[in-house]
Amino acid sequence: MIISPLTHLLLCVGGVATGKGTQAPRIRDQFCVCHLATGDMLREQVTKKTALGVEAKGVVFGKARVRAPQTSAEAAAGPLPVGSP
Repeated sequence: MIISPLTHLLLCVGGVATGKGTQAPRIRDQFCVCHLATGDMLREQVTKKTALGVEAKGVVFGKARVRAPQTSAEAAAGPLPVGSP
């Protein structure tokens, strides 16, 4: 019998200041699981001024809009430039 190493997935979602950042490290430590914080990842990219960070900063501060791909071909083509119709 082969058991996948990823047998459980837990997502902590909620609004601003609801305790996600407080609870996630506690869950990580108690259950010995990986903790990925997308907000921390994006803030790091903004600090490093990468292309992703520049785009994320524009979205966060309302200077740009991100449009979701409308077709599978668009999705396969990669990220859309900021300001795409």
